Amino acid sequence: MNVLRVIGNILIGIVLFALIFGLTFIIRTKKFIEKDLLHEVMRASVEEAYKSNEEISTSQKELIDDMFNDKESSGIIEMVIDNYRGYKNESNYHVSKKDAQRLYDFVLKYKDKIYELSGEDVSKMSEKEFEEFFDQEKIDEYAKDVFHDFDKNVEEEGIQKAIDGYSFATSGNLKIILIISIIACILLLMLINWSLISWTFVTGICLIISGVLMSVIYFLINILKENILDTNIKISINVSSYLITGIIEIVIGIVLLVIYEKFKKKEFNEEPSNVVISN
Repeated sequence: MNVLRVIGNILIGIVLFALIFGLTFIIRTKKFIEKDLLHEVMRASVEEAYKSNEEISTSQKELIDDMFNDKESSGIIEMVIDNYRGYKNESNYHVSKKDAQRLYDFVLKYKDKIYELSGEDVSKMSEKEFEEFFDQEKIDEYAKDVFHDFDKNVEEEGIQKAIDGYSFATSGNLKIILIISIIACILLLMLINWSLISWTFVTGICLIISGVLMSVIYFLINILKENILDTNIKISINVSSYLITGIIEIVIGIVLLVIYEKFKKKEFNEEPSNVVISN
């Protein structure tokens, strides 16, 4: 019975590790790609686009940096990606009023800088004309046209399957499945060990291993990022979030092991003695 219990703990532990690492990796990588990498690639690409035949001027670079250093710009990029998912998955897709307002507020904030960068005269567009440009129907139509053209391009380049795979891997449904599976594994550990605290030992070890792997990924990305990115565009990305996530997992894992040890010692000390003392 003890052998079967040990084998059960090992098998569940392997599955639990895969689930914890998978969930952590998906959440962290989604944030890294959509908030950090895409943001930086777009900033560098815009900067590159405005170079034309001459080097980009200092004032133009300052305008680009001001817009992309704004924390809201990362949120705008994530919002566009979420809207693309909606466009792909919803038959009656439209941009929400909240998203349209958010985009309007951001562009309005940098209206002068955007037109200065493009060489247009700001005075040519009145406030009313600017608001009309962000009319709900026009935004819907523009978004659908952009997403349609994007789909057409990716189909021609043969990367649609990769995008669909990424969309599924980072979807909320998959995260829910992983979380439910993790909870199921923890309940199984409690069941086969007949102990409410037994799950902390296996889960703690899984978290520590997952944390170590996340830390390794941080170092690997740091080594490889210069080789996998376009060398013609200067891109500076920060992947420290992988290391921070790994450290947090390791710390939580250690805490769970300490809790397990304390409860085991308490159980051992409370066990009745089987030694009979005779006179």
